[in-house]
Amino acid sequence: MGRYRRLLLALGIPQLLVMTLSSGPGADISLSRQSFLVGENSDFLGIFAGWFYSLIPNQPFGWGINMTFIQMTCVIIAFQVGNFRSQSARWALYLYPIAQYLALYFSAQQSRDGALFAFLFLGLSILRKFPHIDSKNKRNFLISISLIFIIFGLCFRPWMSILALPLILFIFKEITKTLPLTKSVLVLFIFMSTITPLSLEYGMLKLLDVKRDYPLQTLLIHDLATAACWSANIKTSEASLIALEKLSVSQDLPSSICQFYKPNTWQAVTAENTQSRLTRDLNHPLSITDSPKVYARLVQDWISILANDPKTYIQNKLMLSSQVYLASQTKIPEIRNFVVQSSDLGPLIRVAKGLVFLVDLPWKISSALFLLTPGVMLISYFLLHGISRRRKYQNRNLLIIPLMALLCTIWGAITFVSDNARYLTPFVILSYFSVLSSFQSKESEPS
Repeated sequence: MGRYRRLLLALGIPQLLVMTLSSGPGADISLSRQSFLVGENSDFLGIFAGWFYSLIPNQPFGWGINMTFIQMTCVIIAFQVGNFRSQSARWALYLYPIAQYLALYFSAQQSRDGALFAFLFLGLSILRKFPHIDSKNKRNFLISISLIFIIFGLCFRPWMSILALPLILFIFKEITKTLPLTKSVLVLFIFMSTITPLSLEYGMLKLLDVKRDYPLQTLLIHDLATAACWSANIKTSEASLIALEKLSVSQDLPSSICQFYKPNTWQAVTAENTQSRLTRDLNHPLSITDSPKVYARLVQDWISILANDPKTYIQNKLMLSSQVYLASQTKIPEIRNFVVQSSDLGPLIRVAKGLVFLVDLPWKISSALFLLTPGVMLISYFLLHGISRRRKYQNRNLLIIPLMALLCTIWGAITFVSDNARYLTPFVILSYFSVLSSFQSKESEPS
């Protein structure tokens, strides 16, 4: 197995170098980082995320490249840890290079999702080694380190912690097959990993001088605009329009909002659109607010409309789930500007750009075929189920795939604000890897 780990390392390091040296920071997290650097701390893109990004040094190649290197290194370590002194089923070994490629590629994502994925992946990989350590002190240290990385990763999007819970329980199910655990350990670990990220986010809101921009209003705006334009219940539609009037910048909100509205993003009703003849001569109808009173009233109206007409809410979410289930695959921005620019290095840079193309191509193919979506997860379940039956492996491990596909679809629809699959891609990849790692036929003796 040591030879196989070296093979993964030999494949991973070149990918790390190519993607790190040709990457750049995402626009959103750059703004979030800058707000903390200049003392205008904003919570719009996450308090913990903005604060953490502000700590990353800008040397030697730029903070975005440094962040990419950290995230991809975490994934490489995760694969090395996951395959340390382990023996996997032979057929599964052929899939690890593919899994590592996908994991490394996504971990280069310059967004909170890339950071969440990298640290969460490392934490879960460390947790899998827990039953194979004989020393109690070493096990306590190992479970503490894994918990730190899991919490750290989820802090970038605390509301996604609910999707990490089945993955954690899946690993503990595997652990308890070889090592008895007290219920208190399990409950404490789950509680800490799912509650702490949200607690830290709100704790930092109290500790730091943060400008309140109320990021939850993006969800409220999208839900209310959807109800206003899609609801068959006239009372619900009218109530939604009245609720949105607090954010209106248009003189005639009712006649313009549905011309701007698009189901794939909340930003459609808050930005100009001169490309469409429907909106070319109109001003965008809504804007976001930083007023606590306006925001509080918006929340109250949203709750009231939902309570009075849950049918409309459910119908709208079912329709929006089509954006989550089998659409909107992650497309990583192609920011391929090399750090070193010199006329003397022209031929070398051309070769490097060729390598970037080769690294990008498999991801582009998987993206075009929507292979990392909840819908394809369900299709893959039936394929893997048939393979496992023929090879006489336990089929129960595969149940994590349809479970996660269902949860990703439901939670993705409930929290839907934008047609961007990168919010769920980390959990799709982790679900596949959870199944792959469960086909370890035997382990070495505890160390």
